[in-house]
Amino acid sequence: MMAWKLWSENNMLSLIDQSIFYPDFQQHILLCIQLGLLCVQELPEDRPSISTVVTMLDNNEDAIDLPHPKQPGFTQRSSSSTDDTSQNVRDRCSVNYVSLTMISGR
Repeated sequence: MMAWKLWSENNMLSLIDQSIFYPDFQQHILLCIQLGLLCVQELPEDRPSISTVVTMLDNNEDAIDLPHPKQPGFTQRSSSSTDDTSQNVRDRCSVNYVSLTMISGR
């Protein structure tokens, strides 16, 4: 996840597309990015509720005042796209081979 990598390197400004960047909105953009990272933390209990997110957006809080996000769980997992691997995944994702659930990131 590029956003997490840039966050951990304290380089969030490089995530903003410069062709649409307007300095007056910089703090709000950084707030939205930090809120997004808070919402994808691995453990559900670490994630803010939707009402908390709406309140944070309504109050125009500074990103500095928000808690620091923990690393999203899916950034450490690797995936392979070979056909042999997909068969192995299929075997693990079904107990009775009737219903299959493929686990993959967006």
